[in-house]
Amino acid sequence: MKNLLNFLRSKYFVINLISAIVVVAMILGLTYKWLDSYTDHGNSVAVPDIRGMSVGAASKFYKENIW
Repeated sequence: MKNLLNFLRSKYFVINLISAIVVVAMILGLTYKWLDSYTDHGNSVAVPDIRGMSVGAASKFYKENIW
């Protein structure tokens, strides 16, 4: 038990622990940055409400207004 406590207080363990925390933080930060650009976060598209329309009416609506 004493050896374990000595190891946890050693400079090698502290340096490796800090290094691991920094690497994980960098990976998470880069992942969030990549996801923000990849998913085009913040942009939206307005979609018209076609509830209650028949399939033919909805198709005609889209052909006239979208395509």
